[in-house]
Amino acid sequence: MRTLQDILRSDSVLRQQWLPVEVAADLVVAFEERFGTAALELACHASVPLVVDAGMVQLIRQNFLSQASLSWVAEADLLLSPLCRPIGEECYQFEPRVRECLLVELEDRFGSARQGWIAEWVLAFGDSPASQGYPPEVKHTHRWIGLAYTHPEGLLEEMSDT
Repeated sequence: MRTLQDILRSDSVLRQQWLPVEVAADLVVAFEERFGTAALELACHASVPLVVDAGMVQLIRQNFLSQASLSWVAEADLLLSPLCRPIGEECYQFEPRVRECLLVELEDRFGSARQGWIAEWVLAFGDSPASQGYPPEVKHTHRWIGLAYTHPEGLLEEMSDT
């Protein structure tokens, strides 16, 4: 079975449009040096849903990182950093190669199960009142990402139906 690292090392036409892995890794390292390890761990967790806003980052921090040293300022630092780019009104997306680096860091620091827990949370978030203001395409993206981690066969079924 291929590991996440094997997949990340493979090349594709799509990945050729992304930042080079060295540049993405440098951005992640620079972020940790500037804002600290706790802020990087927040970035790692927030990279799972791909598309986030300030409210979702806050909920991720509260649900997965109960560190007193991490305040709401870290949420703003993350969203306004080079790790993220604005994609709409108050919505942000991680640059794809940066996201890959953050997902590897998340697995290295917290184990492979952590991504699944966050994905389950993302699925539950999509059904909660907190997600009411999200555009349908963002909610759809969250659902597919959550299913990719928790029920890949269900995702394939859902994708084939669309």
